[in-house]
Amino acid sequence: MEKNQYKEAVQRLEALDVRSDAFNNYEKAVLHQNLGYAYASVNDYPKAVEAFEECLSFKALPKETTLAVMQNLGQLYVATEQYDKGIAILEAWINQSGGKDISPHLRVLLGDAYLNKADYAKAAVQFKQAIAGVVRPEKSWIQLLAAAYQQWGNDAEAAEALQQGVTLYPDEKSFWQQLAMTYRQMHDDGKAAATLALSCDVGLCESKDIA
Repeated sequence: MEKNQYKEAVQRLEALDVRSDAFNNYEKAVLHQNLGYAYASVNDYPKAVEAFEECLSFKALPKETTLAVMQNLGQLYVATEQYDKGIAILEAWINQSGGKDISPHLRVLLGDAYLNKADYAKAAVQFKQAIAGVVRPEKSWIQLLAAAYQQWGNDAEAAEALQQGVTLYPDEKSFWQQLAMTYRQMHDDGKAAATLALSCDVGLCESKDIA
């Protein structure tokens, strides 16, 4: 594993698993923990999920190690579109970790799971916290937050998110267009026109955009 020879690692760990009946629960948990990492490293996510699930079933690892496995399993659940399981284990991980040291990327992942379950309010909470946790959030995070608010029917909050996008990324045409469209949905044609005019000032509009 340390030499990045993951296929060889999978083969050796699987060979150990064949005779793991003689292992105690801690040894079995460590074996399946490493199997999970090895499978994930060769992009075999279904087997990685099974290995991490098996690892946790023994309830034999120290708390910090268990939390690390839970985090990895939650990420894999979301990656394999098992959103209910992903949400459940990531929320459990957050609770058990005391809500500390939650990376913005993990919050985005959890928000994405909520978004796919049409739970727009909880999705927005996660995206907003992720954005607040960094100096310069990624463009996609702002777009996801705006999308969550719009799907939730909260155009005012969506506009606020897009205003942040325009401020941080003034050269991103899509933010200007989405912000103008959101103002139109709010029946605020004055702000919509002003937004498009400002986008023209920075060279990001065409005549068809104003028509």
